[in-house]
Amino acid sequence: MGCDACLPIRTGYTVSFQKSNDVKELEKYFKDISQNQWKSLGEDMFWMREDTFWSFMDYVHQHLDPRHVRAVEAKQGSPFENLPRMEPITAFQKMKDALWIDELIEDKRICSYYQPIVSVDHERVHIVGHEILSRGLEENGSIIPPFKMFEAAQIRNKTFALDRACRLEAVKNASIIDHQLIFINFIPTAIYNPEHCLASTFTLN
Repeated sequence: MGCDACLPIRTGYTVSFQKSNDVKELEKYFKDISQNQWKSLGEDMFWMREDTFWSFMDYVHQHLDPRHVRAVEAKQGSPFENLPRMEPITAFQKMKDALWIDELIEDKRICSYYQPIVSVDHERVHIVGHEILSRGLEENGSIIPPFKMFEAAQIRNKTFALDRACRLEAVKNASIIDHQLIFINFIPTAIYNPEHCLASTFTLN
């Protein structure tokens, strides 16, 4: 259960070329790529799946002039919908550099830490609950700070997807806490569409 905002759904990109010579060069590039990865939209425009687009960016920087190549995120069924928002392909470098957050979400490389919440009564400290804190894990097991995770997620427009993944892991890992309150953080705007954004969390309870 989920929506486009909170599930890490792959998309695609519409790419246009301002130089006819660049289009001719693309025949060499696309000849070894499966037809289900891309399609021609005319003489100077193509649509390609997201994973193909990131590899294509490297090709552009090596063989073409990036200043004459523009792109915009677009679904395969409506590749022309976002054409007014096209940007130079160089503008997508930050998104490419942040691709690791997609893999982290899909691989569920998230661990939980338990921050005690205490009360003090007559100078005696009692643990009344725990706040469950999420941290990312590198492939080698080292910890990724939350600010780094959410910064990358914001660049990739995957903030809700990361928030959802953290919530689900927190609920799963909460089972070790008995007879105490549990506090789980979530993005406040998730409540705007609770049937999608929070329902998956409640079903694990």
